[in-house]
Amino acid sequence: MTQRSIYFFGNGTADGSGELKDLIGGKGASLADMTRAGLNVPPGFTISAECCDYFYRHERRWPDGLEAEVRASLRRLEEMAGRSFGVGGQPLLVAVRSGAAQSMPGMMDTLLNVGLNPDCVRAMAKRTGNARGAWEAYLHFIDMFARTVAGVTQPVDFARAEGLDANQLEGVCTQLRDTYRAKTGHDFPTDPWTMLHAAINAVFASWHSERALTYRKHHKIDGLLGTAVNVQMMCPSEVSGVMFTANPVNQAAEIIIESAFGLGEAIVLGKVTPDRFVLEKNTLASKERVIANKMQRIATLAEDGKGQTGGQGDASLSDAQVRDLGKLGQRVEAFFNTPCDIEWALSCGQFFLLQARAIKFKTAGPTIDVAECDKVRQAEIDALRVRAESGGTVWSRFNLSEILPEPLPMTWAIVQQFMSGKGGFGQMYRDLGFDPDPALNEIGMFDLICGRPYCNLSREPRMQYQNLPFEHNFGLLKKDPSKALYPQATFNPRRAGLLFFIKVPLLFFKMWWSQVKQQQMLRTFAEDFTNVIVPRYLAKIEELQQEDWSRLSSKEVLAKMNACLSLTLFDFARHSLKPTALTALLLGNLERAFAARLKPSDVKPAEALAAGMQKAQAALRELMMGVHPDEHSDLPAGVRALQEKRLSKEEFLRRFGHRGSQEMELARPRWAEDSTSLDRMIDVGAPPPVKQDRDEAWRIAWLKLADDARLLPGQRPAVEAELRRLQTYMGLRETAKHHLLRGYALIRRALLELDRRYQLDGGIFFLTPPDLTELVVLAEGKAPQIYFDLIEERRRRREIALSLQVPTVIFSDDLDAIGREAALQGGGVMQGVPLSAGVVEASAWVLQDVAGAQMPHEPYILVCPSTDPAWVPLFVQAKGLVMETGGMLSHGAIVAREFGLPAVAGIADVHRRIKSGQRLRIDGATGTVQVVG
Repeated sequence: MTQRSIYFFGNGTADGSGELKDLIGGKGASLADMTRAGLNVPPGFTISAECCDYFYRHERRWPDGLEAEVRASLRRLEEMAGRSFGVGGQPLLVAVRSGAAQSMPGMMDTLLNVGLNPDCVRAMAKRTGNARGAWEAYLHFIDMFARTVAGVTQPVDFARAEGLDANQLEGVCTQLRDTYRAKTGHDFPTDPWTMLHAAINAVFASWHSERALTYRKHHKIDGLLGTAVNVQMMCPSEVSGVMFTANPVNQAAEIIIESAFGLGEAIVLGKVTPDRFVLEKNTLASKERVIANKMQRIATLAEDGKGQTGGQGDASLSDAQVRDLGKLGQRVEAFFNTPCDIEWALSCGQFFLLQARAIKFKTAGPTIDVAECDKVRQAEIDALRVRAESGGTVWSRFNLSEILPEPLPMTWAIVQQFMSGKGGFGQMYRDLGFDPDPALNEIGMFDLICGRPYCNLSREPRMQYQNLPFEHNFGLLKKDPSKALYPQATFNPRRAGLLFFIKVPLLFFKMWWSQVKQQQMLRTFAEDFTNVIVPRYLAKIEELQQEDWSRLSSKEVLAKMNACLSLTLFDFARHSLKPTALTALLLGNLERAFAARLKPSDVKPAEALAAGMQKAQAALRELMMGVHPDEHSDLPAGVRALQEKRLSKEEFLRRFGHRGSQEMELARPRWAEDSTSLDRMIDVGAPPPVKQDRDEAWRIAWLKLADDARLLPGQRPAVEAELRRLQTYMGLRETAKHHLLRGYALIRRALLELDRRYQLDGGIFFLTPPDLTELVVLAEGKAPQIYFDLIEERRRRREIALSLQVPTVIFSDDLDAIGREAALQGGGVMQGVPLSAGVVEASAWVLQDVAGAQMPHEPYILVCPSTDPAWVPLFVQAKGLVMETGGMLSHGAIVAREFGLPAVAGIADVHRRIKSGQRLRIDGATGTVQVVG
């Protein structure tokens, strides 16, 4: 360690500076620099990040001499303030904040009003004559200290507390301290030094919190000593807030001010929707003035005992104060020579600066130009016109899009081979006796439209029989597009030519032979797959896993990737997809058989059959509940065992480490590489216990169905055997997918190895296999610039394509629907405050509270009242963020911009107006949230 542990600032002088940022952190450096510049900064001192490093290397002990230095600095602060720490009616209180060398907004802990205790609360009440305000400030402090230092959450209804008098508030404070004692086993501290010591430890400890570790991992931040700790005199603010000297969403030349009564932590944590003032940057002319309904505040007690009691609908700043604050922002930006976001406080008519840092503008790319967007849109439309057939073509977003909603170029190129006529998908159909059209050997039946996979319903029937006139009727689907989401091809003899009728005997023979093969396979495949096919495949996979590819040349690594691709997505996939096909075959047969027996007799035949089919499907759904794969590939059971501590994390990763979130996207890490989302699943706790006696429940459901279908005793054993076989193949579907993904993970491994060698920084997933064939010829080292240009071009085009609104079902006679605003459904369009730019569409996940949250498997737009750092793990999987409250510097806004997520706030009751599963489209640049399905 260096000789110095503490750096003091105040009264125009400072021990630290920007040159010591690695030791005193970004916040400490900015406070020191602003103090030296003569700006109005409350005095304080910074404990260096080296002390945090020592804290972790020595079992959470402070370095020798640090306590004496902190006490000496505290005495110096008392002398400068003319007050005693935590004593008397005008006590010195301090804020204790984190501050790493690299900005990590909202990821570590902050405590305000440290030193506040019942004795000085009573003295403050006597001095100011405002006992109620003093106890309200103490109530907020108890809640913050308990949560941050001890992890004790207490149900405090601050809105209700607004109506309590001083005696009642004192009683609530006593109750909270009693709860603290009951949960921690020791008294809530009243000694100011004990509070400060605990607060500093809490900030040190937050360096290794889950949210901080997640943030550093996501942003590849390493090599830092730890966090510095800033201890600063509290500014008893009547009004607090944030200010941006440029628009952080679109970089416009304007100053944005957000303000609210009380302490600014309410804004930063998104607990209130603040007043919002927008000024023209150079002239400071007012461009926007929005006064919020302020339901909450984090209370402090102003110097005069009042001053922060503005009403819920009152403006927190006058026009003159807004202009003065704008001038101060101009001065700060001029000093740092860069646009800044600034935390400030207003106390006794003076503005104080609590922090300033450079604005992190979103770097995902420039704003999408309208002309550029239209060019991409037109190119997509032109491509579909070429693919459309003369009788009309329908594209439907079903099947593949559920597991691979927005594939990157490399993933799509590989999956397209897999799903083509010559890939594992087409070979599976041939093995089942079908006759796919050779024209689909390369292109398959899926098209990528605006970055999303769609099934081409003109080609889909030809994947089974090239010469049979099956179709998806364009006119019928046009009348009811919802039928295209789960399409059923129909026979249309009008599409047949003379050659078809000549070949009818041969075609019927092929269809008969196909059914014979399928029936044979139903009887034997499960055993063959389990005992022969899977072991043979896994032996080859394990051999490849044990090889050291780092010693191979790049050409050899590419050869290994192609070998894995052939083994997994061709040779094994032709078998691993059969359980799905055979399940569909069995299920269809059973549905039709039961529908005929369950149909009512007192209605028209068509209506009767439809009613019978509904009953059959409902009964079969019940009989399929609880189906699961074998023990070693049963992922849900593995997760449950992990959460219930019956399975170690090491054993779980040994079995399931090749799995992960969005696992069909090759760019996504597997759990063995990054267990962040897995850890989150463990932390949220085990799901409810599985209902026991599954066999008995199944038996009851089966007997009821048999009775309803009027099956004779002699018929029941054969039908039950078919139902058991259906269960077997449903379980095998998941087993097959589990094993296929082991080989899929090896394809990713090869891609990562090549990405590392050519220093592409993840860009390899924007290339395609033909690009790799050219790349591996080159010497290893940083790839030529042409590849980086190509990656950026594809990244940019994909971003624009995904920003286009595309209907779920597309018709070739209305291709202009691409990019056209969809008709509103559900909640329509809601207008909020834009926080982080970008356009995204995904399913909503609505959460009231992060505790116990069970993350969806697929990407989502997080909808919630507000966020705090405990929500950070949920941001990793999120596509966007919508909050009820919060402003430009709320925790959610900051983290959304850091993660590149479009974000909107300021929509009243949004978490009640939107339901989980609804499809949302949010525009973070305009602040609109649209329910599209």
